[in-house]
Amino acid sequence: MANLVLYGSIYATQVGDLKQLIAMPDTGLTPAQRAKVIALTKSLNSFFGTPGLYF
Repeated sequence: MANLVLYGSIYATQVGDLKQLIAMPDTGLTPAQRAKVIALTKSLNSFFGTPGLYF
């Protein structure tokens, strides 16, 4: 089990990004929230090797 926890910590940044993205409302984003969604999505696109997939 310890190895699984250690392995999961490697992706802590991406897990955090996904949690923040999921927490955003589906509609009615403020300009600051929209900017955050774009930044998070670009970061995740980079990690997953899908540049430009969404933004």
